[in-house]
Amino acid sequence: MPSTPLERPSAAARRAAVMTRGRAGVALAAALALTAGLLAMADARPAEAARHPACAIVPDGIYSSWVNPLAAADGGYWWIGSISRDGTNAVSRVDCATGVVDRVALGGPERADDHNATAIAIDPDEPQLLAVYSTHAARTHARFRWVDRQTLVASEEQRIEFGAPTTYAQLLQTDDTLTLIVRAGQNWKYVRSTDWGATWSEPATLTSGETVRGMYLLARPGHADDRHLVSLAHYAHPTAPDWRSVGTATLDLSTGEIALVDGTVIGSLDEPGGPALLPGEFDQVVVPTGTTRVRLHDVGRVNGAPAVVYAAWKGTDTAHYRYKIWNGSRWTSGTWGQLTGRPFGYTYATRYVGGAAFIDGGLITSRQTPTTSTSGSWTITYWRCTWGAGCRATSTFTTTRSAGRMVRPYVVYSDTERLVMIQQMSRYAWFTDYRADLLVRTRPAG
Repeated sequence: MPSTPLERPSAAARRAAVMTRGRAGVALAAALALTAGLLAMADARPAEAARHPACAIVPDGIYSSWVNPLAAADGGYWWIGSISRDGTNAVSRVDCATGVVDRVALGGPERADDHNATAIAIDPDEPQLLAVYSTHAARTHARFRWVDRQTLVASEEQRIEFGAPTTYAQLLQTDDTLTLIVRAGQNWKYVRSTDWGATWSEPATLTSGETVRGMYLLARPGHADDRHLVSLAHYAHPTAPDWRSVGTATLDLSTGEIALVDGTVIGSLDEPGGPALLPGEFDQVVVPTGTTRVRLHDVGRVNGAPAVVYAAWKGTDTAHYRYKIWNGSRWTSGTWGQLTGRPFGYTYATRYVGGAAFIDGGLITSRQTPTTSTSGSWTITYWRCTWGAGCRATSTFTTTRSAGRMVRPYVVYSDTERLVMIQQMSRYAWFTDYRADLLVRTRPAG
C-alpha cells in the first residue's frame, strides 16, 4: 500500500504532550442535578424511565450527520467527539456510572463551525484511540491525534493531505484496516491504514462530484454480525436544483466491494485511483417528484435489510418523517409523524429542525410543540416499527423550552447498550452562530 509515513509519538513524547481536561460534573449527583434541569420524563412508564437513565451532558458541543462515528464504547466509558462554537475539536470520555465527563481538546480553536466534529476509532488492543477532525473546507488536509485511553494524553497533531478543501471525516474500521473518507472539493475521497494511522495510502476517489455539485456521502458502520458492512447514502442538499434523490449502496469492508441491494458490484476500494462512483450508479431509493424536498436523517440496516429514514415536504407545507426499507425484492415505504417546528437559519430549510435515527429495529425521533414557538418543548420518541405497516410509540421523554430551536438524535451501538446523543440547540442563525450542548443517554441493547 503506498503510504506517507507519519511519525507516531513515543510514550515519553505523549506523556509530555499538552492535554486539556474539563469536567462537566464531578459526581453522579452533580450530573443528575444538571440533567434534571433539562429533562422531564413524559408519557413513559417509571420502569422505562429507570431503564433508560440520563447519563451526562457534554457542554458546548455540536455534531454533523456527515461525521461518523461520533462515539465509541470503551469498557465502562463512552468516547464522544464534538466541535465547540469557537471551532475547537474535542473528544470527551463519559463515565455513565458517575456522570463524569473528561474533555480532551484537540485542534483549534479555528473559525466557528458546526460541520466538523471528531470521528473516533477504538481498538481494544491499541492503548490509544484515534481521533480525526477537519475544518469547514478551510484547509486541504484532515487532522488527527492519538489519545491515550487511560491517561487522556493527546499526541502531537498529524495531517493527511487531500489536495482540495477538506470537510468532514468518516472513520471506518475492520480487522487491522482503517478507512478514512472525507469530502475533498466536490469529490469524496478516502485513504487507508493498516498500522493504526502511522501511515496512510495515497488518496483515492470514492464518489465524483463533477456532474452533480454539493453532494453528501453518509457512511454508517454496521454492528453485531453486520460489523463489516457499511451503509452508504449519496444525498443532495435540499436546495440542489438538478438532483434531489437519495441513493444507497453497501460497502463490504472485508472485501472492499461496493454493491447494490441486488448484489451487483458497482465498484471497489482496491481500484487504482478509486471507483469514482457517480450519483446515478447508486440504488435510487428516494426520487422526489415535482417540488418535493427531502432531508436525509439516517441510513442503516434494519434486521439486516438496507433502510433510510428522511423528511419530505413541499414549500412551506408540513413535513413528515418517511422511511424506506428493502424487503428482498423492492423498496417498501411508510409515512408517520409530522416533522414540525419554526423555520430558522437558512430560509429554504423550513423543516430543518428535528431528526430521526434507527435504533434496534425501530426509530427515535424528535418533534417540537407548540409548532408556532421559537423555543417550544421537544418530545423525543422511541418507535417500534413493523416495516411497511407502520410504527408505534413505546416511550418518550421531553426537553424543556430552553432547548430552543433544534433537537436531533444520533445513535451509536455497542454489544450491550446504545448511546443516544441528543443535540440540543438553543440558537442557530448560521453555521457560525449557534449555542448547543450534547445530552447523552444510554439504553440497553434490544
